Amino acid sequence: MRLRRARPRGPRRALFSGALKAAGGTLLLGVLGAGASTAEAATFAPQTGVSPTGDAVVFLGVNGGPNITPVHKQPALALVVNGITYLVDMGADTIQQLSAAGIPLATVRHAFITHHHSDHIAGYPALAALGMVQQSSLVRLDVWGPPPLAQMQSALSTYWQADTASREATGVSVPFKQMLHGHEVRLPRTGTRRVFEDDNVVVSATRVQHGSDVPDAYAYRFDDKHAGRSVVFSGDTAPTDNLVTLARDADLLVHEVIYLPGIDQLLQSIDPKVRPTLRRHLVESHTSTDQLPAVAKAANVKRLALCHLGPSFIPAPVFRSALAQASATAGFAGEIIVPTELDVVTL
Repeated sequence: MRLRRARPRGPRRALFSGALKAAGGTLLLGVLGAGASTAEAATFAPQTGVSPTGDAVVFLGVNGGPNITPVHKQPALALVVNGITYLVDMGADTIQQLSAAGIPLATVRHAFITHHHSDHIAGYPALAALGMVQQSSLVRLDVWGPPPLAQMQSALSTYWQADTASREATGVSVPFKQMLHGHEVRLPRTGTRRVFEDDNVVVSATRVQHGSDVPDAYAYRFDDKHAGRSVVFSGDTAPTDNLVTLARDADLLVHEVIYLPGIDQLLQSIDPKVRPTLRRHLVESHTSTDQLPAVAKAANVKRLALCHLGPSFIPAPVFRSALAQASATAGFAGEIIVPTELDVVTL
């Protein structure tokens, strides 16, 4: 089985062993000019069912959209490679979900933002400030993402100024600006570009299509040097050639999805005056269950895992059934995974 649950059982059984150890290397922070830093790493506990190599995607939150729901947590994904954690998006529940998954904050070294919708970044301020004062605290967090990331970084420093000054004065945390580093990524309209590399991964990115109201939305590809495999995170997007190019021959594609009959059901609770506009926006800026297998087929990916499930009240079997039918039509024969929170997909 490739799909496992990270949720601890009984006495806290974490994804990682409790003891942190030095990785013994220097991160080669990539082409956008980040400085080098010594990394701390942790190892997976194999008894949880996670690969002993520790290379896996942990689904921290798979909710589709900004609505707060008891069904799912806000969007956040964690790729763990060789004991280092790389986040893709930071929904409102990120720091709590990292704790629930047993991922020590000291292993979280890089975060990649797909776009600046609140459900994808609302957890960043909490992770930045609270992450510095935990028992296993952040050591250094480099954040990569589209404009206006630089503006957001500056505002975040100002927002937490009183708190961080107090923490730093009492020696509880390192200086805020020493721990947090932002790297604004600018991409061409077409094609892919390498944006980051360290000892574990090479990260490439491309623009995706998330509506005319979102000028900068990105997808990311991680080529895992440790496991020799690749995983692509689509972000929020309609089907686009850029994403197909980025995901070509990937071992795992983690892609957003909407189920149109569920969307129509959801719209019944919305003001009738805005229903047509909202439906058009959702259809034009997301990928439906009818469309997704064709994207996976075109990219020739081996496995497809869903995220950003919309609407959130639709049960997983409904998504599976709809995708099975569409896969038969599109000719996609790869494995399809419908994860929920704290599920783990090994690479």
